[in-house]
Amino acid sequence: MRGEAGLRADLAALGIAFAEQEHRAVFTVAESSALDARIPGAHSKNLFLKDAGSAFWLVTVPAAARVDLKALPRAMLRQAQHERKICKRVSFAKAETWNVCSASHPDR
Repeated sequence: MRGEAGLRADLAALGIAFAEQEHRAVFTVAESSALDARIPGAHSKNLFLKDAGSAFWLVTVPAAARVDLKALPRAMLRQAQHERKICKRVSFAKAETWNVCSASHPDR
């Protein structure tokens, strides 16, 4: 059991209280800022990136954060030293690729 149900189960198992908020899909920080006032708590944004080796990365950061794409691979390497994935350069992936990648996920 993964996806939303898996996340709910994990939070419950850890004793983490949460409240869900349903909203339409948004694709930019500008679109999401209209929702922020109605939804309490921290807000985030997802960056769908592609590295020079054609691997895809989904990076979640606070909504107000500015991300230096040149420095990001170094930060990602420090965070995942135990993994063999090394990322040298990232750029934004195409929206069409996100549609294909997310639609092919089994929990969708």
